[in-house]
This record gives sequence, C-alpha cells and structure tokens, in this order.
Amino acid sequence: MQYARVYDQQLHLLAVLDNADAGYSLKSNDLSTASVTLPTPDPKNQYMAAHNFVRIYDGDEEVGLFRIITEPGTSNAVGGWTEYTLEHVIATLVDDIMFGYHEVGGADYGTASVAEYILSQQVVQRWVLGRCDFTDEFSYKFENTDLLTALFSLGNVLTDEYLFEYDTTGYPWVVSLVRPDADPGCEIRYRRNMQEVIRTMDASALVTRLYLLGYGEGVNQLTIRDVNGGLPYLEAASAATWGVKSSVYVDGTIEDAQLLKARGEAMLSELCMPYMAYSASAIDLYRLTGQSWDNYKPGKLVHVRDDDKNIDFTARIITKTKPDIYGDPGGLELEIANRVRDLADSINRLAERQGIRELYSQGATNLYSQQFADNADATHPAVMRFYVPEGCVRINSMLLSWALQKFRAYSTAASNGGGQAVTSGGGGSGTVTADPVDESGTGLGRTSYVFSLGTSSVSSHSHQIDGPGATSTGSAGGHSHTVDDHYHTLSQIKLSSITVTLPSHTHTVTCPNHSHGITYGIYEGGQATAITLEVDGTEVPASAISGSELDVCPWLTKDSAGKITRGAWHEIRIIPDAMTRIEANLFAQCFVQSRGGGDY
Repeated sequence: MQYARVYDQQLHLLAVLDNADAGYSLKSNDLSTASVTLPTPDPKNQYMAAHNFVRIYDGDEEVGLFRIITEPGTSNAVGGWTEYTLEHVIATLVDDIMFGYHEVGGADYGTASVAEYILSQQVVQRWVLGRCDFTDEFSYKFENTDLLTALFSLGNVLTDEYLFEYDTTGYPWVVSLVRPDADPGCEIRYRRNMQEVIRTMDASALVTRLYLLGYGEGVNQLTIRDVNGGLPYLEAASAATWGVKSSVYVDGTIEDAQLLKARGEAMLSELCMPYMAYSASAIDLYRLTGQSWDNYKPGKLVHVRDDDKNIDFTARIITKTKPDIYGDPGGLELEIANRVRDLADSINRLAERQGIRELYSQGATNLYSQQFADNADATHPAVMRFYVPEGCVRINSMLLSWALQKFRAYSTAASNGGGQAVTSGGGGSGTVTADPVDESGTGLGRTSYVFSLGTSSVSSHSHQIDGPGATSTGSAGGHSHTVDDHYHTLSQIKLSSITVTLPSHTHTVTCPNHSHGITYGIYEGGQATAITLEVDGTEVPASAISGSELDVCPWLTKDSAGKITRGAWHEIRIIPDAMTRIEANLFAQCFVQSRGGGDY
C-alpha cells in the first residue's frame, strides 16, 4: 500500500504522509477533488502549504496528483484532526490567461492544433497534449480566458462523446482528449458487488427546442439562422414524445455561427431526454481481483443488473467517490447517468474564479452617416465612396437617400489687365477684273457720256460729219472755228474691262489694359427628373426604387460567405438624366467589435 506524498511547487518531495487519511471524488470531464486529513499534532502539517502538491494512491495504484487549495483555520486540540481540501492539478491551467484576443482554428487547423495552441500559452509548461481522437476544424475565439476554460471548451462543441484523461505519473503532465469505449467496461451486479442502487429521474431541465445566441447584443447578437435554414433554434426528435419544451442557450464568447450550432447540438443531445441518474453503492473488488472488469473509472460504460428488481441498464460513470481510502478501502460510491450534467456549471465556476465573463468584450451598435452634394449630369455622375472596416462584425442597413435640385452655378471674377496689340498676318494681295455692263446688263458697253468742249485754236484740218442728212466739208487751210458750248451723246460704244490690283497689307488692332468687376450671385439652371443607381458596378433595377430612399445592402459586393466585403472600399454612382444638383446621404447601422486599433 502506498501512502500519500506531499511535494513543493517545484515537485520536490517533502514528506510521506503515513499518518494521513485520504479520500477522493473523480469526475468525468470535470474538476476532480480530494481531501487529506492529518492528526493535528503531526509535524508534517508544516508541509501542507497552499498550492503544494499531494499525490494520492488507492492501494498501490495512483489516483492522481492534486494541489492544496485551502489551509485549515484553527485546528482542534491535541488528538484532533486537520483536514485539507485539494483539487486535481489540471486546475493549474487556471493560473494562466490568454490575455487579449485570440482567434485559432478553422480550415486545416484541427482540434489537436487548437489544444496545442492553448497549452503553449502556459508560463510554466506543466501540461502537454497526448492523444487527441478528434479532427474537427472549428474556429475558436478566446479573449482574456484562463487556459482550463479554453481547453474544456473544445469538448463543448463535440456531438460525439468525449473524455479528458490525465497522466501525472511523469513530467510534464499529459492531457488527452479521447473517445470513450462504446461497450461496457465494468459491471455492478446484485449478489456480487452491488450494495444499493437508487434511481432518480429529473425532467425539470427537459428541453426539446433550443434557441441559440452568441456574441453581440440586441439585433446584432449572433444566431444560427445563416447555418440552420433560417431557423434560430434546434429541435430534437424527442419533441414528438415530450412535446416542444423551449429554452435559450447563450454563450457570448462564441462568434462563429457554425461553432454556435455545434455547441447547441451537443447541449441539446444532453437535454432532450429526462435526466436519469443512479446512485450505486458497491464493493471495490478491483483491489482484490486486479481485473479491468472490476475497475471503475469516470467515463466508463458500466452495466448495472439486478434481476430481483428487474433492473438492467447501461450508462456512463459520471463520478467515482471513495471517501476513506485507508479506513474503508472497499467502500465505493458511483454516480451513473445518461449524460454529463455539471460540466457547464463547473466551467462557469472556474470562470467566476477568474472574473472571465466580465472581461469578454461584446462590442456595440453604431450609426454613422456620409454626405454628398454636387452638380452632375448624364456623363458626370455623382460618386460616393465609403469604406467598410474589418472590425464591422454585422451590418444592419446601408440606407441611401437623395434629392434632385436645380443645377447651381456661382459668380466668378476676372483679373485686371488684358491690354495688348494684335496684328493680323501679312497678305491680302490680288488682282480683280470686272467687265462693264450696259443698261440691260448685257455687258456690251452701251451707255451715254457727255463731253463739254471750250473754245480753242486748232491747226489746219478737216472735219467729217456723218449722220442722217449730213454733208461733208472740204479741207481748209489754216483757220479757226468758233464752236459754242455743246454736248455729244455717244451710243453703242463698247468699253474694255476694268482691272483693280490690291497689294499685300496687314491690320493692327490695339486692346488697352482693362479689368472686370465681380458679379455676386447664385445662378440656377435646369433640373433632372429621374436617376439611375449603380452600386459597386451593378445597376439597381428601377422596380427596386420607390421614392428617394433605398437600402443598398443587396447590391454591395459580397465575399464567399455572402457577407458585404470588409476591409474594402465601396462605390455608389447616382446618374441623372439631365444637368442637375444632387444632394445625398448614406446612413449605416452596424455592430462593431470593441477590439483592435490603438489608444489615441
């Protein structure tokens, strides 16, 4: 028989507690506890300091390694006993915090990798991952969470049965996440090792329809609608038997809808049937037989049979308790149930010890607006660009409103000056010929001319006078004629063309210095009667536009998950059918995480 041993925090052996009595309560997927009682006068009480370690044995088999969490107040007088409360050393993971925000898991990053990441956050590497039978690729998000709560949460979303196992025989200690056996591994039978079996049924917590809520608040709180056919709840097949029994499960630490659904499925599988529990008192024969069939461990399927009372069922061992290892080594109490009942409560208790729940940021709903006002026409549309940040968890609406006004122009002023001389280029030479025309415009030169002649002396000459009734005179010698003033009318005289020649020349115009005065005023022009909307390059159908407001969310570009693209710019184009002024506003309602960024 091995006695309990006490170690300091560096695992140096301090003492063998050969005068001690001990007991333990081992729990499936929960925090196991133990107790050690020493005679008050025993000098080895000095080693039972808080957070020192105690290794407990049941016969020659190690039960586990525990740490002291409570010291006695005042002990009894001489001959009294001092009792110490212990918790399993898996609780050392409560000592370390995943400070800040951590997102881990997802595609190609299975459960084992997530567990290793959690354990890597230890300040002192006491625990390492051993076996992991699960390969799920859920995305986990932790914020200011202790490592034990984070590690236990890996099992919360598993729909298959699971079991955390611990090996503290070596160092560092090893934690494994395994699938428990599907077949019974031990038995309690009447007239062999059964002392008493008490059956308890509790239907007070029966749930057949479970509504699920995760991260966020109000309309921005995460649901499973997007991954559950639009329904915010899960419903068990047992609703056909028990009816619809609704409840709500809320876990504000879950930000992924698929993860929330998986967690709900695991919860509902435990809640959809009445809680059936059996308290069994049995004789521990394992210390005598050494057979595995007689070795009761939490998580094992046990077959319970009492032919006299018509009892025959198989269920898992939830708790194994042995109150007095040394005083009553055969006394054994088992809690057997159709499901684990207290895991969530245990995790909550651990969280309360660290104040974790209050440290998890939930974010807030925000409203912001963006304005636009400018002239536009059919070829120069109004363009609004806006940015959607990565921290925008949910977008509730993007409401665009607009109004058409008359085109608007404003006064302008010209600067003084402008005086200058401008000279045209040289050239302009040429010859122009025009033919004279007669009175009828035939160009025969037929016109009348009048000549006046004064008196003059002429040399010897002769005159010939033609015309009707005219006579000729002969020539004469030197003489003179006196001719009174008279005129001649000449008809049918053809004249030659007239030619005008224009030489090369230039023109100079001088503009003196001057100024223009400012004319103040707002001048309005025309106004459009209709618009076309384009959102991220997609034209919004006219049938979708009623009035002058529209939620543009359906037309904004989406990512592969169907969500509006984050960390990107988006563009709205308002195209009028004529020159006009456009005034527009974009109102955004969204839920923003309270993490990221600096402190400015």
